[in-house]
Amino acid sequence: MKLAIVIPTYNEAETISGLIIELFEKIKQLVEKLDVLIIDDSSPDGTANIARELGSDIEFFFDTAPAIIIGKGNVLRRINTFKEFYLVLVYPNFILSTEKVYKNNSQFDNENQIAFDKENYDFDEIMQLSSNSLQAAAIGLCPDIKYIIDKLTSMKGSLYSRMTGSGSCCFAVFDEKDLAQEATNTLKRYYPDWWVYQSKII
Repeated sequence: MKLAIVIPTYNEAETISGLIIELFEKIKQLVEKLDVLIIDDSSPDGTANIARELGSDIEFFFDTAPAIIIGKGNVLRRINTFKEFYLVLVYPNFILSTEKVYKNNSQFDNENQIAFDKENYDFDEIMQLSSNSLQAAAIGLCPDIKYIIDKLTSMKGSLYSRMTGSGSCCFAVFDEKDLAQEATNTLKRYYPDWWVYQSKII
């Protein structure tokens, strides 16, 4: 049996370590796999930092505001919201193994050109200075990803397009909602097997 436990926290720095250790000690014999998700509400006492030391995965998935992300998904700090941009997400309904993508990746881009200590960030600057280091590795395993990115790039009004994480979902950024909707409708019409969704940056 597999079990996942979600623990909302706020100012639990003094208790979180003992709680997680006790959970694993009491439950590990009863289940095949145990996942503990800590969802911290910006505790000022450092609860999130302690949880990271115990073992973290992808905490930015549980953060609902723009943030500077470092390492394997650790939220360094929240930042002010960007101006409104619109997204077109495309999932081509094929699974790409994260493990294989990482193994196929030759190197990460360690050169950081984005300052971490600013209060306000320009979205265009961030997109121009950043990249997805796993994209080439993913394309090497699945050339269709390049086709999807190229197709997103060709959409009218598309500003930027790239792959999310280790794939296979890809996205394009638009600054006009109508053009994002037009691209969404076009992709759905010509590629009915793809999951296509319009959203916006939070």
